[in-house]
Amino acid sequence: MSQTIGHAQLETLSRIARSLRSGESEAVEFSRAVAAARELLTALPPAYERAINNVVTRLESSSLFGGESCSFSHNDLYDALDTWLVKARERLHQP
Repeated sequence: MSQTIGHAQLETLSRIARSLRSGESEAVEFSRAVAAARELLTALPPAYERAINNVVTRLESSSLFGGESCSFSHNDLYDALDTWLVKARERLHQP
């Protein structure tokens, strides 16, 4: 994997995650970006892909509800995304 491509894909995911939190993007846009981030996901351990796919599934499901529901807290999902992004960034910077 080209480090540049992986970092660029991570930055794209970070930008869309910020847009999701602010209401400027939809879960489907983030889902598509994750699907397109093959180089990034390949560079990370398999647990990272499983984790982000889990969050994406919950984001897509939560988009069916207008606000906070008893099953899905948008803020909790956005926090989970932020945590994943931080951990992925740290992992990419490991030697």
